[in-house]
Amino acid sequence: ARQREQAAAGDFAAAAVTDRCFHAEIVRSGGNEILSRLYDQLRDRQLRMGVAVMHSHPDRIAKTLAEHEEILAALREGDAEAAVAVVTRHVGWFQHLARGEVR
Repeated sequence: ARQREQAAAGDFAAAAVTDRCFHAEIVRSGGNEILSRLYDQLRDRQLRMGVAVMHSHPDRIAKTLAEHEEILAALREGDAEAAVAVVTRHVGWFQHLARGEVR
């Protein structure tokens, strides 16, 4: 909800921080301290990329928020298969972006 409000207000920097916190909390919930530390080391890069993506692909914000809601619902329901499917779709778009396949 916070990220949705920040994005609607055009505060992409705050929305990127909230996005990063959402992902970090999921990583931490896995209980793997090493993976959590590695993820935390990516913080600055992820924040810069998040803001850049929101500015260059404003249409993607609504899709990202919807995917976050799906991920959270699947996790709350304990449905690992559904969570993996949504995360795969969510990350897949960013992989295509990184490869230059999305403009």
